Amino acid sequence: MTNNKPLSKKTKSLFGIGDFGFTMMSSVEIFLFVYFLTNVAQFSLPMVALITTVISITDICVAPFYGAIISGIKPFKWGRNRSWLIVTPPLVIFLYMMTFTKIGPEPVAAAIVCAGAILAHTTWNLAWVANVSL
Repeated sequence: MTNNKPLSKKTKSLFGIGDFGFTMMSSVEIFLFVYFLTNVAQFSLPMVALITTVISITDICVAPFYGAIISGIKPFKWGRNRSWLIVTPPLVIFLYMMTFTKIGPEPVAAAIVCAGAILAHTTWNLAWVANVSL
C-alpha cells in the first residue's frame, strides 16, 4: 500500500505555469524573430536566411538528446529533474536576450544572435523536458 499525499492547493493552482511561460517565449520567437532581424536589427535578407537556417538545423540535430543529457548527468542536490528547473531559467533569460540583440558589424552580430538562440533553445528545452518528465 502506498501513502500518496494529495496535491497541495498551491501546486494545483500553479501547475502549468512553466508550460505557459515556455509557450509564450516560443510564440514571441516564432512571430517576432524574423521581424526583429529584418526591420529592427536590419540584417540583410541573405543573413536573415543564414541565421534562421543555422539555428533551426542546430535545434533539430540537438533535440533528440535532451532526455539523454538529463538522465546522463549526475543529479544535483535538488534531484534529477527539479535541478534543471532551478538552474536553467536564469540562463534562459540572459541567452534569450542575446537572441534579440545586434552588437557590432553584421557578421559579428549574426554570430551573437546565432549563439544566443542556439544556447537559449538548448537551455529552455532542457528545462521543458525536465518539466514534462516530472
